[in-house]
Formats: sequence, C-alpha cells, structure tokens
Amino acid sequence: MADDFPKVNLPPQPADSADQAHCNAATLAPLISTRLVGSMGHLETQLDTLAQQQFEIHQRLLQLAHDRSVAEDRLAPFVKTLEKVPQYRDKIRQYRQRMTTASDKANDLQRRANQLRLFKIAKDQEREQFISQQQLLDQAIEAQMAPSVQATTHHPSPSTALLANTDEPSRVALPTGSSAPTPHSIASAPTSRLVEPMALPDAPIAQSPQPGQALRIKRLAGKKKSARRPLIE
Repeated sequence: MADDFPKVNLPPQPADSADQAHCNAATLAPLISTRLVGSMGHLETQLDTLAQQQFEIHQRLLQLAHDRSVAEDRLAPFVKTLEKVPQYRDKIRQYRQRMTTASDKANDLQRRANQLRLFKIAKDQEREQFISQQQLLDQAIEAQMAPSVQATTHHPSPSTALLANTDEPSRVALPTGSSAPTPHSIASAPTSRLVEPMALPDAPIAQSPQPGQALRIKRLAGKKKSARRPLIE
C-alpha cells in the first residue's frame, strides 16, 4: 500500500536555523535579482522619457524668451508712445483751453466791432441831420437877408459911397445957375470950399515885440503885481 503513493523529493532540512536562513537566501536571490533587473530597465526608460520631455520644455522656454524679447523690442516704441499719452492729454487740454479763450476774445471783439459800427452809423446820421438843419437855417437866413441885400446894392449908403471914392478928392457941388469955375476963380476961392476926403483911422497892426521890449513888459507886469499885493505886517 505504501508503494502506491508518488514519491516527493523534499529539500533536505538543515539541522539548525542558521543553515535554514542561508538556504532561503540562496533560493530567493535569483528571483529577486531577476525582478530588480526588469524594474531597473523600466525605470531607465521612464527616466529617459522624462529627460527628453524636460529638454523639450527647456527649448520651448528658450524660444518663448526669445520671442518675448523680440516682441518687446518691436513694441518698445509703442510702449514709449503709450507712456506719453498722459502728457499728450494734458497738452490737448491746454490747447482746448487756449482755443476756448481765443474764441471768447474773438466773440468779444466781434461784439465791440458791431457796437462801434452802430455808433458810427448813429454819428453819421446825426452829422447828416445837423448838416441838413444847417442848410435849412442858411437858406432861411439868405431868404430873410435877400431884400436888404438888394436895397443896399441899389441905394448905397453915404459911408459906402465915401469909402468907394477915397482915392479921388470930392468937391462940394456948386449951386444951380452958377458959371463954371475958372482957374483964377478956383485959385481965389476960399479953402473952405474944398472938401477933402475923410481920413479913416488905420487899423493897428500887430507887431511882435522885440526881445528887450518883451523883457521890459515882463518887468513892468511884475512891478504892477507886486504893487497890487497888500503889505503883510
């Protein structure tokens, strides 16, 4: 009956525990080494993939930095212009204020020009009215003086006739019926018969005083003023 069961070859059992541990380590070493080699190969593959990805990322970062620097260089003028926008805004505000002030001054000058034009028109109307009134007054005076002027022209006064004949001596008219005077009668006639023309007083001619005379006049005027001043005790 014992011969019917298969025989199993069991490893020999060591006598003590140290020998048993050494036997177990010797048995597990090939298995552990095989698994470690496989896992190390897989890890090396993953590390290579990570290194490649890191290199690609680094290259992308370098490209981005280059593109950014190029973009900054291209945008530098625009950035400077944008930085000057507040200054431009202030200048535009100043120009707007100046234009507003100039517009107000122009409106004021236009208003004053209109006032001066209206004032000139009013003065021209007043002048024309004054001229027309003066013309009417002159016409009325001429109309009133026309008869008297005509009378004086037809019947001159004795003084006018005397002034007109001052160049020739006038003689008294002889009575009617007397004979014409002879040279002998004229010589023997009394002087009262001859009438000389009336001597008209000459108008005083204004003469400019001499320097000495002017000084003398000033001194006399000063003496008169000093004589008129009351004495102060």
